Formats: sequence, structure tokens, C-alpha cells
Amino acid sequence: MEIRPVEENDRKGIINLVLDIYKEASFAITFSSEPSAESLDMMLREKFWMVSSGRAIDYVAVDGGSIIGECEVIKEGSIGKVGILVAKGYRKKGIGSVLLKKCEEDAKWIGVRRLEAEIAVINIAARSFFEASGFSITDSESIIKGGAKIIRAEKMLDSLPNG
Repeated sequence: MEIRPVEENDRKGIINLVLDIYKEASFAITFSSEPSAESLDMMLREKFWMVSSGRAIDYVAVDGGSIIGECEVIKEGSIGKVGILVAKGYRKKGIGSVLLKKCEEDAKWIGVRRLEAEIAVINIAARSFFEASGFSITDSESIIKGGAKIIRAEKMLDSLPNG
């Protein structure tokens, strides 16, 4: 397995990963309706532009040529919005942790000082993952996004050396 920065030719693999996870657990991904490959492709085009312009960090996990995990940090001021996906057969193997760690390291270099994650209230595994990764739940009251009740978690990042 390889962990590496996302590449333009990863689009199809990421789309397949998102669609597979949506079919398995639509509550975990906050779309108002089932996403299409076309709508995901448009979102990825924007994300690749953000990565190339230093406004986002994105790593993928690849196994046997397939994208089996992805972690992104989208920069909004000094806050980084985190999203992590790991394919069903690869969970609880440390892949999400490695992806998150790589994104955290790079996020500091683009000026992110705090990470935020939105977690579906019923997604206990995601909540446990983020808490084990040093995030604190900041919203005890849930909000509705894409039909799912969401809570927020945050983590402060250490400063860069000499920074």
C-alpha cells in the first residue's frame, strides 16, 4: 500500500470510493441526494485547483492500483476543514490515521492552525476515530446538513519550528 499526494489521474478512483461509501453508509457523507459521477467530477476539478493553488491538501491511499482511502484539508483562513474516507475492507488498519497525519503535517505549511471535522451523529466509528486522533467535540448540539445530524470536532495544530 502507498500513501501519496493526490494526482489528477486519481479522479475516477476517488469517485468510485465516494460512491461505494455512499451506497454503504449514506449518512456518513453529507450530500442532499445521491451524488452522481458527473457532480463528483466537477467537485474534484475544483479540489484539484485548490490543491494546486495551495488552498487544500489531499492524500490518497492506494492498494493494488485502487484508491482505498483519501484525506483532504480545505483551507478557510487559518481553519482546515477535514474529510476522510476509507474503503470498507480497509478500515481499522491505521490507514485513516496515516492519511490524517500526512495532511496535518502539510496543513501547517499552508497556514492552517486548527482542523475542523463534521461528523454524522450516528457515525460512532468516525467520532471515535477523530477523538482518538486528538480532536475534541465542540458542538454538543447537532446541526442538520444534507439530511444528517452533524456534530463538529476540532484539533489545534502545533506551530511549525521557528514559526
